[in-house]
Amino acid sequence: MNTIKLITITALVFLCSLVNAQPSFRTAFSEYFIEVPARGRFTVSLGDESISSINGRFRFFDIREGRYPVVIEANNKVIYRSDVFVKPGIRTIAVLNQDALRPVKDLDLGRCSYDNWDKPLTEGYSNRPPMGRPYLNNCPPLMTSSAFERFSKSLRQASFDKNKLSVIDLTAPYAGFTVDQVIDVVRLMAFSDGKVSAVRKMFPSVTDPENAFMLLDAFDFQKDKDKVKSIIVTERYQRVGG
Repeated sequence: MNTIKLITITALVFLCSLVNAQPSFRTAFSEYFIEVPARGRFTVSLGDESISSINGRFRFFDIREGRYPVVIEANNKVIYRSDVFVKPGIRTIAVLNQDALRPVKDLDLGRCSYDNWDKPLTEGYSNRPPMGRPYLNNCPPLMTSSAFERFSKSLRQASFDKNKLSVIDLTAPYAGFTVDQVIDVVRLMAFSDGKVSAVRKMFPSVTDPENAFMLLDAFDFQKDKDKVKSIIVTERYQRVGG
């Protein structure tokens, strides 16, 4: 009987060691995904691996923790070069935004399985909004027409774009906007930088993000359109938590 008990205990210890070892195995490698919102064919290199694509998404799997060089090319011309740090057991989603590669989401590979981008396939995923954005997943109440008219009047009375942006800074965290209202504000700005900054400040509070494509028509230059695309893509990840 003692022999049987010893064998049983040994088997249980062995099985427990396998179960406990699984998370370590799953998180031994990391992943780094890069999105380039601009249209066209790009080649992205991370360390010694290169991927060319026209769909704007580049997936690097089975990467060890550490610092790696990243190079992004368009039409055989380098448009971005820097280093990134790959975190252990994490799938990092990064977006090329205004000539900078910005990480927008870290997914714990030891806690959950994911699809080929950022959607969880198993339970246990915590969808926590970042601190400091109380309306992240529930936009603030939509600004009424009369309130928006007063807001617009304050913007028109401001002399320079920087003063208009200060008014937006005071208002955007506490008011919801439609895309049409954001476009109206963009048209009150005098210069491209001010127009793009207005979108950046207001878009997190937009209540109809499905109409975000309409913002592109408010800009004349492709470089500004690309900046706005990056803002929209980045905010998409922020809305579902990071």
